[in-house]
Amino acid sequence: MASQPHTIDPFSSENTGEVKRTYVAGATFGLKEVTYTERNGNALFEGDILLGTDEEMQNVRRHIEDQSVEEAVAISGQSNRWPGGTLIYRIDPGLPNQARVTDAIQAIRANTNLTFRVRTNEANFITFRNSDSCSSAVGMRGGEQFVNLGPGCSTGNAIHEICHAAGLWHEQSREDRDTFVRINWSNIVPALRHNFDQHITDGDDVGRYDYDSIMHYPRNAFAIDTSQDTLTPIPNNGQAIGQRTGLSAGDIRAINMLYPQKAIHGDTSTNGLALVTRGNTVLMGWTGSGNLRLNFMTSADGLTFGNKVTLNDVSPAALGLATFNNQFVVAWIGVGNNQLNIMRSADGQHWGNKVTLGDTSQSAPELAVFNGQLYLTWRGVGNNQLNVMRSSDGVHWGNKVTLGDTTTSGPTLTVLNNQLLLGWRGVGNNQLNVMRSSDGVHWGNKVTLGDTTTAKPFLFTRGNQAYLTWQGVGNALLNILVSTNGANWGSKFTSNETCIDGPVITDLPNFNRLVWGWTGTDAAHHLNTLLFNW
Repeated sequence: MASQPHTIDPFSSENTGEVKRTYVAGATFGLKEVTYTERNGNALFEGDILLGTDEEMQNVRRHIEDQSVEEAVAISGQSNRWPGGTLIYRIDPGLPNQARVTDAIQAIRANTNLTFRVRTNEANFITFRNSDSCSSAVGMRGGEQFVNLGPGCSTGNAIHEICHAAGLWHEQSREDRDTFVRINWSNIVPALRHNFDQHITDGDDVGRYDYDSIMHYPRNAFAIDTSQDTLTPIPNNGQAIGQRTGLSAGDIRAINMLYPQKAIHGDTSTNGLALVTRGNTVLMGWTGSGNLRLNFMTSADGLTFGNKVTLNDVSPAALGLATFNNQFVVAWIGVGNNQLNIMRSADGQHWGNKVTLGDTSQSAPELAVFNGQLYLTWRGVGNNQLNVMRSSDGVHWGNKVTLGDTTTSGPTLTVLNNQLLLGWRGVGNNQLNVMRSSDGVHWGNKVTLGDTTTAKPFLFTRGNQAYLTWQGVGNALLNILVSTNGANWGSKFTSNETCIDGPVITDLPNFNRLVWGWTGTDAAHHLNTLLFNW
């Protein structure tokens, strides 16, 4: 009986060859020099990432070192996203156990925004083929590219390699990896140490470090003594790494950030938009371009909106939205008088019970519901001080609190762990700030973050996590930080999308997604929504 062909573990000491240099560029990083292993005419980076043929990579190196960087970048073939998030593929008839490919595709399709289609005549496609190991290029290279699977490569290995083809690099290549894993250099095969000393990420450096990622090296990757670690988690509490079973929550989030479900809507605004969810209905509110009139429309999926209504009321700033007593509530400032206004609707189309308050603001107000009360926050006129007051019915307002802190943009409110969180950007330094209150009257535990914005930030809570989103300074990029207590904020993610006037977030519970909304920086300033996981 013939023995099964040997499959080389891509992270074992067998995966050796001549060590060479080349240059790569990605969708979110510039030109970087990297070291790779040449094996069977291929350039293998970090064990299983197929940069191309050795000849191609040496041509890239020569072009870069002998000519201008600008020309070299064009030659290097930087990693690209698959258009529409659809990976085109074919399976070579000679590949044994093809079910591991189809099972891997199904697992990814069921959990992410990626779709797959068998090739007909498309120019750019993946071929799954037989090999002596597991490897793949990162991202769409153009033309035919390969996912190589040896006989011993499992469905989990196939998932790992498809994730490379979609655009993910290795988890331990993150810039912050030394905080979470210790590299035990003495146990690494000397000729393979280059697989640990390079930091390459391409937009998949999303959220907290993910030990459970299917994209992580195993503990004994490239080990001299495979019974001992080459990577040890910090702290070393028995944490498993290097699983090849399935996608982790972090993997799903990373893929969906690289391939978001996004809609660019026909409506436009010169202010930011507002979003709120009641049940499975998402309500969007905005001020119209040119006329500043209040507009609303609804959606069941966060992407397709309809039932648009335009009111006669106008506002020079963005709106604040909430749900209270099973009704939608909108807050805005009036044109000319800057007075605060509140109005309610049972369906997002028919609005009434308008209340105009004596207080004024020159920025967008914000609403939140806490302990059965509707809270309103705004920036004061003349002094820029933060203000909060509340109502038990949305009509009668009182218990106003004016704080010493100031802002030149609208503040934001949310509720986390039975506490109100108030967020704003500081005057002078533009730094993001958050403080807390257990009663809406007494405020403290102020946290000043290092991040800055020149627009209104926005707070949102789902479950036991609060999300802070804002527009970056200088680049207008969308950003998110996450906290479970309102004091410690981390897992920062920066999107490639850009906005004016700050982004917002709401929930889409029937899809187990969050909706990110913003007004675009395009010339017309179209409204945008995007679905993502966290």
